[in-house]
Amino acid sequence: MLRQCSGITKAGKRCNSLALPGSDFCISHDPTRVTDLAEYRKRGGKGRSNDARARKALTGGFKDVATAQAVLLQVLAKLYKGDFDPGLANAMANVARAIDALAKTNATAAMEEQLAALARQVAELSRPRSA
Repeated sequence: MLRQCSGITKAGKRCNSLALPGSDFCISHDPTRVTDLAEYRKRGGKGRSNDARARKALTGGFKDVATAQAVLLQVLAKLYKGDFDPGLANAMANVARAIDALAKTNATAAMEEQLAALARQVAELSRPRSA
């Protein structure tokens, strides 16, 4: 026969869940299963994290910009069909923008270094030479 859990909720009311077989408590209130419950919650939270969902959705590594673009296009197609989490797609787009900004910053810094080197060369060549 099924029994109601004898546990008390945080609100101070009796738990409405069914008791486990051979116990007076449900999984959430059984004092002998506290460590099991903590482990279940830990595993459950990891499985639902954005990181875990991204890893499941995106197999393979990013080796170059073309690969990243291809993956983002796949995400866009899945998003359009309703098969991808919009929050995760938004996070990926933000990361892609940050990577693009860093790449542009690095390119700008490299160009500035080249211009400075050219300016030094021009200045060296423009100096009057003593005979």
